[in-house]
Amino acid sequence: MKRFLSVLVAAAVGWFGTASAQTIEAMSVASGPQMSLGMLSAEGGISERRDWRDYFDSISRGGIVISIDDARLSYWSPGGERFMEFPIGAPKAEEFERTGRTQVVRKTRNPDWTPTASMRQRDPSLPAYMEPGPRNPLGTRAMYLGWPAYLIHGTNAPMTIGRKVSSGCFRMFPQHVELLYEFVEPGTPVYVH
Repeated sequence: MKRFLSVLVAAAVGWFGTASAQTIEAMSVASGPQMSLGMLSAEGGISERRDWRDYFDSISRGGIVISIDDARLSYWSPGGERFMEFPIGAPKAEEFERTGRTQVVRKTRNPDWTPTASMRQRDPSLPAYMEPGPRNPLGTRAMYLGWPAYLIHGTNAPMTIGRKVSSGCFRMFPQHVELLYEFVEPGTPVYVH
C-alpha cells in the first residue's frame, strides 16, 4: 500500500506538469533525517525517512540511490540540504540488473538512442538508431552512468513507471527527469541495490 501511494503521489506530479518552485522548496530539508514527501502513510503523514549516511561516506557531490525492488530513485543534493524521491521504471529481470556503486559520467538533453546488440537480438524490430524526438524511448533527458549502456532517463511511455520493464536503464516521468537533471552533475555518486 505504501509503495502504491508513493507512485500515485509522484505520478500526480508527473502527469500534471513540472514541479513548481513551491514543490521544490517543499522538498528541501535544512537538517536532520532526510524525508520523502511522496511516501505517505495510511494516516496521511510522512512515514519513510532516509539518511544519506546509510549509503555514502560523503555527499559533497550529492548522491543518488536506486532501489530496484521498490522502483524508486532517491536524490540528495550536495551537502544533503535537499532530498527528492521519484518512482522509476526498473529492469524487468534479474539478468538485466546491475547493482553496486557507480557515478553519473555525463548528461544529455534530447538524447539519441542506439539499442545494444543484445536488445536488437531480443527484438529485431528495434531500429539500429533513433534520433531525438517524441518517439525516442529515452525521452528529453539522459544521465549516463559509469556502466556502459546504463542510464537514468525520461520516457515516451509514462505508463511504465513503477514497473519492472527496462533492459537495465532507469526510466522516469518526463517532468521528473527534467527536474532531477537540473540538480545532478557529472561525478554524482550512484548506488544501485
